Amino acid sequence: MKHDNPLAQKKWLEFTDFDQENIITIRSRSRNRFFQKYLKPRGIHPKRFMVVGDPGAMMEMTVSGFGIAMAPGWAIQSQLSAGRIRALSITRPGMYLTWQAIFLKNNASLVFLQEFIRLISRAGIASLPNPGDRNLTL
Repeated sequence: MKHDNPLAQKKWLEFTDFDQENIITIRSRSRNRFFQKYLKPRGIHPKRFMVVGDPGAMMEMTVSGFGIAMAPGWAIQSQLSAGRIRALSITRPGMYLTWQAIFLKNNASLVFLQEFIRLISRAGIASLPNPGDRNLTL
């Protein structure tokens, strides 16, 4: 969020903080998992859902103060370091997303998948799995 957003003064966000707030997102309300799983069941309705297809545009709209957006910390690190935005956890313990890679053992593209996992690991997004592990969790 932009530094002058009243929510920026908080230590973390609660779900109720999203009520009547402009949300900038890459997914529509019907496809937005955060809205469907956490806000809608609690009767929380953001003021506006602004759907933009490009994460870079989403970030620029956030920097300009059009609303707040959600993104993984690693994806916005350069914006945070430059002081362009303020980031807060959602709920005191924060929210985390676990990625998993599942593939067939005999799949010819396994080499590409392994390289993808290595690249993510080098970026600090995930830990490198045990080569013999059939359940690769990112």
